[in-house]
Amino acid sequence: TMRNMFRYKKRALMTIIGVAGCASLLVTGFGLRDSMDGVAEKQYGELFRFESMIVLQKETDDMDSALKERLSTAGLEEPLLIHQSAYTVVADGRNMGAYLVVPELLPEFEDYYTLRDYKQGTPLSLGGDGVIITQKIADIFSLQVGNNVTIRDGSGNTCELKVKGVTENYTSNYIYMDPALYESTFGNVVSYNTVVANYTGEESAIGKSLINSDTALNIVFTKDLVQQILDSNESLNSIVVLIVVVASLLALIVLYNLTSINISERTREIATLKVLGFRSMETNAYIYREALVLTILSILVGMGLGVLLHGLVLALIESDEALFFRQIKWWSFAMSFGLTLLFSLIMQFITFFKLQTIDMVESLKSVE
Repeated sequence: TMRNMFRYKKRALMTIIGVAGCASLLVTGFGLRDSMDGVAEKQYGELFRFESMIVLQKETDDMDSALKERLSTAGLEEPLLIHQSAYTVVADGRNMGAYLVVPELLPEFEDYYTLRDYKQGTPLSLGGDGVIITQKIADIFSLQVGNNVTIRDGSGNTCELKVKGVTENYTSNYIYMDPALYESTFGNVVSYNTVVANYTGEESAIGKSLINSDTALNIVFTKDLVQQILDSNESLNSIVVLIVVVASLLALIVLYNLTSINISERTREIATLKVLGFRSMETNAYIYREALVLTILSILVGMGLGVLLHGLVLALIESDEALFFRQIKWWSFAMSFGLTLLFSLIMQFITFFKLQTIDMVESLKSVE
């Protein structure tokens, strides 16, 4: 088997390239599914733990009794005031939208927001002379702890903020700042324009109550956001299916053609084996053993290529507002390996009957 593999080097190389391409596409397809699955649930269940976000009609300096009463009547529980405003992160001619988030109370803020280092997973907390930015901002602008990030408001005013930490985040971009730093940076007291809270009751009733009482301009429920993200991922799921189908067709075509070429070029050799008394299974194994060894080698090469291709595709489909998991689960590798090997076995079964049609006398009469 090894002699024949090295004897027909071009065919072996064609097999490795074709089957490795198939395996790498399968790894990429299944890996994209792994990278998308659970992103919405992690963002709005683990990193953001509030159930609703209410944009107030009027900004306020604190949670007064009247506002608290209106929120409680609507069915909201444990409300927390935050200041959230849109800014643009700028550097080296590039810009990216981000929300500046300033909470009223830090202990309650930690109940609703999980800030943790995106590499090590260690907890991060607000305070001191720096801000915490999300990982997409850090990646795009090559920022690290200790660097300065420049932000610009809608009026064109800019300011520099020291980066204290980089937190894990997958949807939108945020800059987190404590109230004391906000006041010292911008020179005015924080005005809060948003409330995050949990709730009981029907969403429609809560929304109607807050809108009718002139409390809220807009209300967003996190479970609706999760559903929107899942719906948008459906279009990507169709791309994953397309990749898997194309990879499967590629494997079938490549393996069939190469096996057929292998048989047609070696009919005299196969006929000689039959004349010498080799049984059908022994003759088939003589050919298919090579194909099986090359297929397994090709799959292993394709696994490595698939990891590289998966990273490249993720970089292309991600936007400034979205980030996916950088992961390929073990069963995706197992499924890619198993499917490619299955295609090889199917091709061996199909070409088995082609071997039976080789005429020994005519083949031995032919000139190589």
